[in-house]
Amino acid sequence: MKKQYLFLMQILMVLSLILAIGCSDNDKPVVNPPTCSITAPLPNAQFNITDNVPVTVIAGSNGGTISEVRLYIDNVEHSIKTTAPYNFTINAGEMAVGTHTLKAVAKDGAGKLAEATVNISIIQVSNPPTCSITTPLPNAQFNITDNVPVTVIAESSSGTISEVRLYIDNVEHSVKTTAPYNFTINAGEMAVGTHTLKAVAKDNLGITAEATVNISIIQQTLTVGMSYQGGIIAYLDHTGQHGLIAAPSDLSEGVRWHNGTPVVTGATATAIGTGMSNTDKIIQVQGAGNYAAKLCYDLVLNGYNDWFLPSKDELTKLYENRNVIGGFNTTHLGLYWCSSELNISEAWYMDFSNGHWFGTAKGFSQVRVRAVRAF
Repeated sequence: MKKQYLFLMQILMVLSLILAIGCSDNDKPVVNPPTCSITAPLPNAQFNITDNVPVTVIAGSNGGTISEVRLYIDNVEHSIKTTAPYNFTINAGEMAVGTHTLKAVAKDGAGKLAEATVNISIIQVSNPPTCSITTPLPNAQFNITDNVPVTVIAESSSGTISEVRLYIDNVEHSVKTTAPYNFTINAGEMAVGTHTLKAVAKDNLGITAEATVNISIIQQTLTVGMSYQGGIIAYLDHTGQHGLIAAPSDLSEGVRWHNGTPVVTGATATAIGTGMSNTDKIIQVQGAGNYAAKLCYDLVLNGYNDWFLPSKDELTKLYENRNVIGGFNTTHLGLYWCSSELNISEAWYMDFSNGHWFGTAKGFSQVRVRAVRAF
């Protein structure tokens, strides 16, 4: 009887163990972890440093809800979304050039996590600036006394031009930081011969472009009466490369020296080289109007705008070389003003029929005007 009892107890214990196993966690409700995937960008996608990077995350939960999705760049949190759709935008400039890992971490209402990663590359692609020299033209010739105008056109489609540097035979000459990029070179800075002008444009990203042009510097033999720099050479100094150029014709057959009222202008200099300063003084005192110095001052001829009324000695040179300069009235009506003032009411003029000087009233209106410029 005792044995039967023990056997029955063993059977009960086995049945209890089977029932305990049958009532394990399988009877508890199961909550699956959330799902998370990055659908954009695609793996190993490339973006320029100036681009925006769109990031699309798909996150879901079986039996629960998504409470948040966090986006990381190289394990540094960038931003968070708490409601669908889980779309993010990253400025590529936030990342250095190179490879980066984007990671999305989705969390459900139970605190369970899921994540996804994708690698992308940031590159720097910039269009180089453009640079061209429009003047001077290739193989242009300049006399050693000339100014050489240089015009550079520089543009950038992916940035801004920060500077343009001009070089003569690879030696830096000057720099411009704002447009227009116009330079002036004194030809005397270069020896007689062929030279290379180079312009180098740089944009704000440090990318450069360049252009070159070859020019020739010559030492021309100048002579009085030669057409040159807007007019006719009227006088050469001891160098044979500098002097005065006369306009090819008279500006007026008769005009007053003053502007209506006799005043002291201080334009009393008579030497060669003083006509321009005399003219400036007359203009400063007398201002606007129709009178000898102003006609010369306002003249723009053959690309030059630096004309003036010659001083007494400068007008003498015009008279001495009148035949090769040409265009003068050498009859008894050939009276010509100079810029040299005699006194408050009178100024000098020359009679080109005989070369005699006279001081006459500034209001005398039967005197001609011939403009000159220095070179």
